[in-house]
Amino acid sequence: MATPIRNATQENMIDFAENVTTLLTVARTIEGIFAKNKSYHRPTKTAVQQEFLKLDTLFGHKEKIINQLRIEIDSLQQKEKEHNEKIEQLKEKDLQIAMLKGQLEESRNFNREILTDNLKAITEAINTTKQVQPAPTKSFAEAVKKQQTTVILAPKDKDQSVKDMRSNISKQLKKSGELDGHLFQKDDIQKDNNHQQLIRQTTTIEELSKLATDQTPNITEDELNYVLHVLPKNKAPGPDGLDGNIVKLLHEAQPLILNSLFNKCLQLHCFPIQLKYAEVVLFNKKFKDPTDPNSYRPISLLPTIGKVFEKILLNRLQYHYHTNKLLHQNQFGFQSSISTEHALQHLMEKVYDNRKHSRYTILISIDIKGAFDSIWWPSILNTLIQDNTPNNYILLIRDYLQNRRIEFNYGHTKIHYDLQKGCPQGFCLGPFLWSIIANKILKTKWDEDVDLQAFADDFIFIITSNNRRDLEKKATKALQQFSKWAIEEKLSISQDKTQALILGKKGNIKRMPILKYEGWKVKCVNNLKYLGITIDKNLNFIPHLQKLKSDLMKQANKLAVMSGRNWGVNPKLTRLWYKTVAERRICYAASTWAENLNNKKIAQLSTIQRLFTLKITRAYRTTPSSALLILSGLLPLHLMVKKEVIMTNVTRLGRNDKLGRTHFNAMDYDTQISQWLEPPWSKPSTTIKISETPATL
Repeated sequence: MATPIRNATQENMIDFAENVTTLLTVARTIEGIFAKNKSYHRPTKTAVQQEFLKLDTLFGHKEKIINQLRIEIDSLQQKEKEHNEKIEQLKEKDLQIAMLKGQLEESRNFNREILTDNLKAITEAINTTKQVQPAPTKSFAEAVKKQQTTVILAPKDKDQSVKDMRSNISKQLKKSGELDGHLFQKDDIQKDNNHQQLIRQTTTIEELSKLATDQTPNITEDELNYVLHVLPKNKAPGPDGLDGNIVKLLHEAQPLILNSLFNKCLQLHCFPIQLKYAEVVLFNKKFKDPTDPNSYRPISLLPTIGKVFEKILLNRLQYHYHTNKLLHQNQFGFQSSISTEHALQHLMEKVYDNRKHSRYTILISIDIKGAFDSIWWPSILNTLIQDNTPNNYILLIRDYLQNRRIEFNYGHTKIHYDLQKGCPQGFCLGPFLWSIIANKILKTKWDEDVDLQAFADDFIFIITSNNRRDLEKKATKALQQFSKWAIEEKLSISQDKTQALILGKKGNIKRMPILKYEGWKVKCVNNLKYLGITIDKNLNFIPHLQKLKSDLMKQANKLAVMSGRNWGVNPKLTRLWYKTVAERRICYAASTWAENLNNKKIAQLSTIQRLFTLKITRAYRTTPSSALLILSGLLPLHLMVKKEVIMTNVTRLGRNDKLGRTHFNAMDYDTQISQWLEPPWSKPSTTIKISETPATL
């Protein structure tokens, strides 16, 4: 313990003040003696009083000086105490740092051991070819019973409400009896119809083994380097704990391991079982009941090495389908150089053309329940066979889909479950496999004036006619055909989310057509939301701007809470947030809704922009909008939207446009070259970049 620090000058002043007090006491005593001895000649009273007055003037504030010195001493003692406490805290932090260093070293050694064990296991799996896998768990309820002895208890310091929520979810899952129909789907053989039984028989391992082996090219080093180069840096690892950077370091240290492994897998038509295990993480859907299992979106975390192999196989399958032009042109999802703007352009061109020729149009948006989680595996294999996919890839995909197991940890529940259907979110091949399934319905021969387009799993019918009865007839027949395809593929249509928007010849329609199929009626709405754009029956897109205004106003109010007129978030950061978030959200798909900007749309845009310019400038509410734009250094929002429309039309949609007297020709600008002009195994060599930042979820 350190001794109090005391200034020598302060001690001298205290001693001096005490001496002065003693002198004053002696002087007053002598004055009393003089007063008693009347014979003694003493100074006049006035002289004595003057002397004492001088002493009192010089030393009358002794008590104040002493008190001030005592306060200073107390403050020094307090500082000394705080200094000692900081020393103790630093000692504790040094101890924690030492412990963390030890834990870090242990985790590094543990990861090295895992990597070595995984490589050994993969090598053994390849050498022993395909091993017989254990029978799948019968139901989710049985899996729960088996794992009751290995319950994961929540930490004591967790909030009680979180414990209750997790406990309720666990009870709901156990009460449901099975996970099927909630987070994952079950493939029930007993419910197969004749067509499904035939498909299942043609895709058995006995039938597929009769396929002749193709001479597919081996995986080249350049092909592997290309996939590793575009491998995401900060993706969360799978159950093995190996992220993308570790896999890149492995390939850099031993370039032949992964290449030999993948070529052996391709030769044996084997996807190693160690790369099929996935850890599932649940994310609660927005505005959904947290105690309902259906309110969660499962995300599968897969081993990174398996993802690399999936991406190599994905590139080869995409090359086969694109070079042979097997994918329908109305599938706008998961296609290179194609975005939602292309899908919206295709939709609105047909709508405007029908209105120009005074024809009725009906838009029917169809939603598939858990599309990616419900893909039927035999249908995938049958589609690959029909599309003349190389047999090596078909056999490898068959092994890729079989014996997939997930580990589900949530609250007090820990479950192992064997997948029977679907490609949950997180599977690299999932989007492509869904595309070839959806390709069947897109290739269907429809009636005249009936068109179906899709963006991933978002389907929409565009049906036109000159009269209402014919419109009902065409729409009903199209929905029946779509329902038949969904039944064959073991998919379910969401009745609540399937909606229809009827557009009249010129403006509103007097009598709404009635759309029924499979015993239920399609809901007709005034505003239909498709790919983030609200399409209204008048085609003026004012409801879309009003919805944007409502959402952005909530965000602007949140900014108001974080700042005031003279405090809070820096206005430069607010301006940056507006440019990078709010303005980009407003300009999304502007080529669809802002092609013709009238005064109503400009007024709506000005209102939205004013919300943020007030926050950026911190000006009074009565400040004119033009002054706010000058102070914030922003262009009017309708001009930014017009700029976005021209850029989208010219650079992405390949359409000519003009601004005033200036014409923009799409042919004068560079267009992206298709990446499928050459096969994936002849990709140019690429340098692998390794990130220094840790992977995060």
